[in-house]
Amino acid sequence: MLWLPDFAEIHGREWENWPDWPKDRAGTVRNFARWLEMGLVSRDR
Repeated sequence: MLWLPDFAEIHGREWENWPDWPKDRAGTVRNFARWLEMGLVSRDR
């Protein structure tokens, strides 16, 4: 994902610490938004 490092940096996060996609979660837009939110609320600051 070439955009994730930029997205993470904009939000003050380290993209290397972004959570993995949950294997049991379907690839829907809603779940994608939840996954992005998971990365933003993680405690890697």
